[in-house]
Amino acid sequence: IRERLEQMSRWIEDHLAGRGATVADPFCEVYGAMLADPAVALRRLRVALARFDECAVQTIHGFCQRVIAEHAVSIDQPPGLEPRSDNAVVDRRLVLRWWQRHLSEAPAALLAPIRLAGVTPDALIERLRGLASRTDVIVRGADADWRERALAWSRCRDELAARLADSKGFAGFEAWLGAAEHRFGNKLRKDMRPKLLAGLQAFARWEGPMSDKAGERMREAVRRLSLSELRAIGAVGEPPGAIAEACDVLQARQGLLARLLPSVAAEIWLTAQQERLAIRREAGTLGFDDLLGIVHRALAHADSGPGLAASLRQRFPIALIDE
Repeated sequence: IRERLEQMSRWIEDHLAGRGATVADPFCEVYGAMLADPAVALRRLRVALARFDECAVQTIHGFCQRVIAEHAVSIDQPPGLEPRSDNAVVDRRLVLRWWQRHLSEAPAALLAPIRLAGVTPDALIERLRGLASRTDVIVRGADADWRERALAWSRCRDELAARLADSKGFAGFEAWLGAAEHRFGNKLRKDMRPKLLAGLQAFARWEGPMSDKAGERMREAVRRLSLSELRAIGAVGEPPGAIAEACDVLQARQGLLARLLPSVAAEIWLTAQQERLAIRREAGTLGFDDLLGIVHRALAHADSGPGLAASLRQRFPIALIDE
């Protein structure tokens, strides 16, 4: 940077003196020709060179660390905290504490969708690792009412399981699927119907995560045997047994499983900020991604934010951001 400033200064000096350029640099030639007032630009460059050692060239994490160190008292941070790259211990402790408080005695109706969605302590720890650097602390797809929706989802699946357990209703639905008057064609071939019914039965009693191929087959069975899908591909008349209607209700709620992991992770993150920092303080460390969040929250704080912002503006009147 210093070399570039020196080159630009020499180019302008040569230009103002009316002599040939002693700096053969395409950037200086193009940029210099665009200057409205080369004399003013030269004075600014000389000031910049004279004060060059005052500039700070840092990564964003390094800048935030400097802000925390210089303003620790005003932003309620203990001085001397050193950043470390490994957040795994802190994240694991937070997740396990949350799991013990909220799920150790949770009803089966809540735990079922948790398991099916693949929400595990390890998955939550991995998710928290990505949230630490999000200074806005907003998680796409998160659902603050995930508990109520999860319980409602379980009730819908229980209803489907009850319909499937009704042997008379199941046999009637199976026979209805094979009726000749339907115009399914290749959209629901005869050889596929038993497989879809088997997938539906497996889904009603499935306990593990649904992220693998078996889960995909079960979700496909729910979708293809839902009432709206059957009507769309040429079903004639109403199916008996209410199995298709139960699939319809579940299909409308299937997005819940995809949102559960980010929703739970968001709850842990948003409700454990002080606990997370307390653990860090006890250890005398901060995570690198914590640096960004601390400075962001300090600037956004109604009391300390304006003063901190004014101080930073005075200390760093210009910010040059690469990329």
